[in-house]
Amino acid sequence: MKKFFVILSVLSVVLSACGGDGSDQKNNDKNEEVTPEVVLKRIADIEDAIEIAKGDAIITHSHRLANVLKSYADKFPQDERAPEMLFKAANVHISINNFDQTTSLLQRIRKHYAGWEKIPETIFMQGFVHDYHMNQKGKAQGYYEELIEKYPDHVFAKDARASIENLGKTDEELIREFEERRKTESQN
Repeated sequence: MKKFFVILSVLSVVLSACGGDGSDQKNNDKNEEVTPEVVLKRIADIEDAIEIAKGDAIITHSHRLANVLKSYADKFPQDERAPEMLFKAANVHISINNFDQTTSLLQRIRKHYAGWEKIPETIFMQGFVHDYHMNQKGKAQGYYEELIEKYPDHVFAKDARASIENLGKTDEELIREFEERRKTESQN
């Protein structure tokens, strides 16, 4: 589970350095044919801008990146990369604390790309966002339980079980339990 949070954090930081309102994209769309390659180039350009952005520019680029990622799926819904673009957009929205948009994108993935290989991660992320960011423990538990039921052998099912066990616990309680487990393990 720690590995997931580290990966999520790193992805959020990297992706959060992008943004904008997408108006420059609309102007460019009038002058050139919009192909998947054109949109992928825009995404790469925004990600490059993130690398050098500072301060409020990071937020601006983040909004822009999320919009362009989503627009990829809007323009090319049948493309095999569409659900991945939505998933990345959801991660960007996490990094800029736009959790309603995050959950909306994750639900869209599940509705339109039910056979996508990362559906278990998508369900887990729904639970995680409701748990840690929206403080909606009941909804979080529902997503975690759904993941365990549908994908009991998936690596995220183990994380979902642990998350259910920790629902509603304070940081202090979690630290105390961790220290007690560590102490017990060291005695054995």
